[in-house]
Amino acid sequence: MIADGIRNIHNFLNFCSNRKGNHLRKIVSGVKNIRRFQGTLRFLRESQWRSVEWHVKYQQRKLKGLIEFSARRVPFYRDFVESRKIDLGQLFSIDGLKEFPVIKESDLRKDFNRFVSDSANNVDYVSMALSRKYSETFYIPVDETTLISDKALLARHYENAGYRIGSPVLCFVNTIEGFDDEKYRFDKANNRHYFAANHLNRKNLAYYCGKIKDSKAGFVIGYPGALEVFADHILEWEIDLNFQGVITNGEVLTNIVRYKIENAFNAKVYDLYHRSLPVVGMGQCHYCDGYHLFSEYCIVELLDLDGDTIREEGKVGRIIATNISNRILPIIRFDTGDLGVYDGNGCECGRGMPKIVRKIVGSQKELLISADGRYVPPGALQAIFSEYGYPAARYQLVQNNRYKFRLKLVRGPEHKSESLEKIKNNLRERLGDDSDITIEPVNLIGGKGEKTESILREYDPQHK
Repeated sequence: MIADGIRNIHNFLNFCSNRKGNHLRKIVSGVKNIRRFQGTLRFLRESQWRSVEWHVKYQQRKLKGLIEFSARRVPFYRDFVESRKIDLGQLFSIDGLKEFPVIKESDLRKDFNRFVSDSANNVDYVSMALSRKYSETFYIPVDETTLISDKALLARHYENAGYRIGSPVLCFVNTIEGFDDEKYRFDKANNRHYFAANHLNRKNLAYYCGKIKDSKAGFVIGYPGALEVFADHILEWEIDLNFQGVITNGEVLTNIVRYKIENAFNAKVYDLYHRSLPVVGMGQCHYCDGYHLFSEYCIVELLDLDGDTIREEGKVGRIIATNISNRILPIIRFDTGDLGVYDGNGCECGRGMPKIVRKIVGSQKELLISADGRYVPPGALQAIFSEYGYPAARYQLVQNNRYKFRLKLVRGPEHKSESLEKIKNNLRERLGDDSDITIEPVNLIGGKGEKTESILREYDPQHK
């Protein structure tokens, strides 16, 4: 859920209370970890202002320790280094990472035990979600250092946006945990107002507005798609709302959706990318010109479809991440499944955390292939639907083969024949003149409360 980060920081002591041992040990461990969290957060507050060179050296030092450890203690990497007779001394630079194979979630699922270090049984660890698919969530073990770093990195991002942990916040979630049929719930203990995104109809939106005005919250957190629906309602009815900031996460944030949300809530949007924590994290600052890499925690490469490193500004590549913290299940060169636009420039804010990625454009399975063989990032297509009043929940574009595309559109006030023809023409400009686009009007996409992909490619170019 979108509010997991805040919930986990608030409930940090739960990690300690679930551990084995007597009550005294739990209390001592809890106090120790809270202090470690506070110390890590102080370090991160200061380190973000250090130079880019400092961050590169820090990553190289952490990478050296990770590779040495993995080559000795992790069966998969130990066998790989030995079979290739690799000189570890040549791999301690970031460029040396290319000697390691790119791994996917399917590789971890298939040979899970071979990726777990042989020291795992001797230390305390917890499980964290590597991916959050609605059908099944895949968890991996992480050590205490990684867990604490994860919480501190999220806290730093919230602080940089102006939010303070414990202050009132509005959380738009897919469903309210433990209360699937409820549309609203106030968590008094943690000062959080939960709104169920799957109840965003016209009647409930008016009800939500009343609750929001009474909340006195300064921040909103949610999926871009859900916030876009709410923003459309606010703008349509000219409802006056003022917030300090909005934190989005979990979906591609297009410029049009950002504009809508910022105008509706009268606040800056700070997008957060952490789809594959505990592996990678990036966040936007006040300038919102790209994503600052959480470089104290991970290394990111952008690779093209041939596996070569991208260093050309504006080019789209696969986001490949290496976590430099976890020693329970070290992950080197993990394919997140997402696509980013390369940046490589500095930022006016002065932070030294590198800006490898300017923009997240979607997942690889959302990367459509045009009729003339070009790869089409989903962001350009999403902008078309937003322009004609269709948020992500109200359309689904599926590529069936090289030339055939099927578009489902939910019927509504904006569902007019002239608009449909314009949408089809705009899509054909991006997908190729030879593309065959069929529009199918529907009443609903997916089942009640079910999250579906708005852009999906069923066509595999490797199996023509």
